[in-house]
Formats: sequence, structure tokens, C-alpha cells
Amino acid sequence: MKITISERGRKAILADRLLRENNYQEMSKIVNRYLDGNFVRADNLTRDGLGKPERQQCVLWKDSNGQPVDDNPVTDQDLFYILQDRFKDMISDKDERDKFLGSAIRNWYHGTNKW
Repeated sequence: MKITISERGRKAILADRLLRENNYQEMSKIVNRYLDGNFVRADNLTRDGLGKPERQQCVLWKDSNGQPVDDNPVTDQDLFYILQDRFKDMISDKDERDKFLGSAIRNWYHGTNKW
């Protein structure tokens, strides 16, 4: 079966894709501003099952003065749940939202602000 798309249909598909990419860029900026304003990247030193020290990437909440509160590091999973709750209305499709937020967290933590 061969599907033929008219020029008008092709332009509509391209316009929709461009709009979606621009929306994701804007949403990514919003999420990054929230992360920058409320969290700071950190490494948490822990010990593995054999007692060897290891670094675990985490984030710390910022206090009202913008200083890190280091008594309770936030794991990547906790941060994901925080963002899910905060931005639950941003993307209605749960799977798409989860994928977007996971990518946003990784990009923010590693300084690659690209969705």
C-alpha cells in the first residue's frame, strides 16, 4: 500500500513538527529556570556494599538565599517525581512527559541545554 501526501499536507506536517520543536524548546527553558532557581548540582559521597567510597550524582535544594541545603540530597528519581508533580499539565501524554522530563534532568545536570 502506497500513501501519497499532497504538498499542502506535507507543509502542514512540517509546520506541526516545527511548532512541536519550538514548544519543547520553550518548555525546556521553563524547566531549566525552575531547576536553576531551586536546585544545585552536587556529588554525594557514599559507600557501596563492600565499603568502597563512591560518588552518587544528586541535587540539593536551595534555601531562600540561594544557598544549597546539604542535609537532604535529592536523588535523580526524587527530582523526577518533583518535576512530574510540578509540570503535570505541561504535556498531557504521560509517556511523552516522562521522556521529556528525564531528558530535561539529564541535560540540566550535565549542562547540555538541548532537548
